[in-house]
Amino acid sequence: MILGKHKVENNVNSIFSPLTFHVVLGMMAAESNNPMRDGILSYLKSNSIDELNYVCSLFVNFILLDDSLTGGPILSTANGIWSNSPPHPDYPNILQSVYKAQFHLADFVNSVDKVTREVNEWVGNETKGLVNNILPHDIVDKYTRLILANALYFNGVWESKFNTSLTKERDFYLLNGEKIKAEFMTSKNDQRVSEYDGFKAMCFEYRHGNDRNRHFSMYIYLPNAVDGLSGLVDKISSDHEFLERHKTAYLPVQVDRFLIPKFNISFGFEATEILKNTGLIFPPPEPRVFHKEQKLLYTDDTPPPRPKKIVDFVADHPFVFFIKEEKSGVVLFMGSVLNPIV
Repeated sequence: MILGKHKVENNVNSIFSPLTFHVVLGMMAAESNNPMRDGILSYLKSNSIDELNYVCSLFVNFILLDDSLTGGPILSTANGIWSNSPPHPDYPNILQSVYKAQFHLADFVNSVDKVTREVNEWVGNETKGLVNNILPHDIVDKYTRLILANALYFNGVWESKFNTSLTKERDFYLLNGEKIKAEFMTSKNDQRVSEYDGFKAMCFEYRHGNDRNRHFSMYIYLPNAVDGLSGLVDKISSDHEFLERHKTAYLPVQVDRFLIPKFNISFGFEATEILKNTGLIFPPPEPRVFHKEQKLLYTDDTPPPRPKKIVDFVADHPFVFFIKEEKSGVVLFMGSVLNPIV
């Protein structure tokens, strides 16, 4: 998992989407004369470009479909490509029909500021203002040849809401040993919690409204030790079946102390180096892949362990989280909370 390639830095929260990385790489491979096609197919373990396009089409037109009007989560996504070279004649149609993406010709030599402004304005318009300024200032220059921009916004309502009157300020412990004050939510209800060696897992379900085909949930993996995040990230990164091996209880169990900090993350980064570090080789000139957030996993019927006693789940120190669509097993987001108030 790419999570392990991010350095766990003190007080820096992060979030990204494995799903949309898959889609962006699919867009690159979809161009027939792209020299990276074979490498991307191998990297994504796809047998053919038709197979990859089909899978990405399901992602874009099913998993990432907004259902807020019927009571489900708000989902907004945008994909686009800016290139200094004219595309193959069929490429814009493939981008639009399969990926709901647009191709743009760009003059990186004479109009750098204009291209940067155009990309940022386009993402803002495509996401109805939910995601803005995907390109950092001065990141594009005259040597840029290709930009792939992706933005994804998700906002869901818990199936079981927290009582806001119970939210209080408490201590949150940072990786450097310092502590800060943060607002913590709590509940007296039973929760879906499981205990494992060195960490605990918990699942919250999102309200899905009238959508019977998708069901989104958030999973929190909390190390027992206050400074245990790096070790937990190493476990997750070294085991591609981690989520399958470490599920939460199907049925809620009794929890004594239960505290979750309120947090909101917006995180963007230039992803080329991360993709290279995970094994994808870019021939020169390298593309610039920009990703901003506000592998396909499958489930089985093996029941996870249930705690043998009443447990605590106190997320007062750094933890990892995932947002997952349950019926397909697709992970939309993965990230870490190191400081809930930044």
